[in-house]
Amino acid sequence: MTWLLLSALLMGCPRGGTVDTPSDSADSDTPVDTDVEDTDTDVDTDDTDTNTSADPRDLCGTDCTTCLPLPDAQGNLYCADPVDPYRESCAVDSGQFDESDCCDDDECGERAQCAAESWNYCGGVAPRAINHCLQPECAKSSDCDSGEACIPAGGLGFAVATCVQAPCSADSDCTAGTEGQCTLMGGGLCGDSRSFACTYAEDPCRTDADCTTGNANVCRLKNDGGTECVEEQLPA
Repeated sequence: MTWLLLSALLMGCPRGGTVDTPSDSADSDTPVDTDVEDTDTDVDTDDTDTNTSADPRDLCGTDCTTCLPLPDAQGNLYCADPVDPYRESCAVDSGQFDESDCCDDDECGERAQCAAESWNYCGGVAPRAINHCLQPECAKSSDCDSGEACIPAGGLGFAVATCVQAPCSADSDCTAGTEGQCTLMGGGLCGDSRSFACTYAEDPCRTDADCTTGNANVCRLKNDGGTECVEEQLPA
């Protein structure tokens, strides 16, 4: 009986001693976490590299203290520093006293500005500037006509909030040609109305600085699309 009992005990010990061995081997050979981490890393890297071409351009200039995306939140960055417009003196002997609408901003109401209004005159002797109250045209783009955007006071040099033509907001909106850009046009020597428009590498100009041939010195939008360099002279 003693011999049989000892034999049973000896046979049971090896079976019990091998129970932990498969579990230990499984834990050390399992590579699941490593494979998953490698896969996630590849995906994150690809996502980071996309859409870099859609970044807005910084067109603020070095002297600007306030930059805003214009014509809306998707646009390129432009200067929006407050504007203190020129106004004529209202001295009694200046002629402004009888003809002007205002002599200072307090006479014009909230958010309005008293300014010697520009008449966009370009030819011959310019008429005398008269002070007028410039009233804001909008508080948001929905206040403007279809296809226009509301530029806040200070933006693009406007003294008060102004509606401008804006068929594009960002460079990514311009896809009809090569290297499309949503470009601010207008201004010029004669004070043409400012607007945004799509321009492309195929166009002869995007800015006045591109117009260097002959007497053509201003980049303008053509009525049928595209741009052209034209000659513009200061009023005599």
